[in-house]
Amino acid sequence: MLLMLKKWMAGLIIMIGVLAAAAPVSYAHDGDSVAYTEIQMKEGVLRFHFRIDMYDMMMSATPNDPDLDYSTSEGLDRFITKFRAEVEAVLLARIKLYADGLLLAGRLKQLDYTVMEDQPYGEAVLEYPVGSVPEQLAMRYDLVFDDDAWHANFVTVTLHGKTNSTVFLNDNREFQTGTLTKQQAIIQFFGHGVRQWVAEYSHLLLLLGLLLGVRTVKQAAIAAAAVVAACLAAVLLTGLNLAALSVNFASTAAWLSAVVIGLLYLFKDKCKLSLWWFCACGVIHSISFAGLVSGIRLEDGRLLYSLLTYIAGIATGLLLLVLLLFPLLYYGRKIKWFAPALAAAVVLSGLIGLVQRMLA
Repeated sequence: MLLMLKKWMAGLIIMIGVLAAAAPVSYAHDGDSVAYTEIQMKEGVLRFHFRIDMYDMMMSATPNDPDLDYSTSEGLDRFITKFRAEVEAVLLARIKLYADGLLLAGRLKQLDYTVMEDQPYGEAVLEYPVGSVPEQLAMRYDLVFDDDAWHANFVTVTLHGKTNSTVFLNDNREFQTGTLTKQQAIIQFFGHGVRQWVAEYSHLLLLLGLLLGVRTVKQAAIAAAAVVAACLAAVLLTGLNLAALSVNFASTAAWLSAVVIGLLYLFKDKCKLSLWWFCACGVIHSISFAGLVSGIRLEDGRLLYSLLTYIAGIATGLLLLVLLLFPLLYYGRKIKWFAPALAAAVVLSGLIGLVQRMLA
């Protein structure tokens, strides 16, 4: 009898162990709304390592999800797998990073969850390509506070070998480290302006198409002046927050206008584009260029001369391209097939870029 009782107890213990192992792991939510952020440079990329209470991440990204479950590993795995796009959208919309005054465009590189003290935390890694280490980094954090005024985000930033820390609270949502001097701002924004002409192939393509219709140095100078004037207006309006311009539309229109310019040259004998064409294309260029300074964040004393330096860089880049391309096109047109072949190449390249843009 005693032997049977021991066997029965042993079997019961084994059964309980099997059931416990098969049962889903359950996590607690203690009500504390806390996040942790680490920011550092790694191979030309600003790496933003973010951990936040999983409940807060879920409620921020998918507040209307009827199957929201932060208490089991199955629910957490489902969220990580299914709602990556929603998490990326809400993080990039409510967390803004500014490097040397310019708003950064980031992307979600990694999404997972971790468990600390029996509480699950969402873990996201955002990456912001910046090239070189910024002299000044600013951040605005607007996550969770609308739902929980007691939320806190503990932030550590490591740049140039120095570490700075802060805590984001409901009444303290902004942080800045480092300083961008006047000389540094002038050099950087001038360089940004020059590089804009090669930042997107559509700019160079559209300029090439326009110069096909230019016959004299005077026409080239008028065309360049029209483009620069449009850039001056668009950049100042955007940078000073006087107008909101559609950069996405302008980027698409740049490809489309290159196609139109090429077709005009192909189907009109001795095509000579009027000043209105240069003004219209200048507006398209300028809106695209203004996108860089959209949301610019600099003190008033440095904002205006940074914008003017940026415009000077755009004008310099344009001048260099005109000086390079105009002689080539001028003498190239002496070859009978040169101009039609180049116009056809502009049309084909523009169509390819337009389709890629629309599918992106």
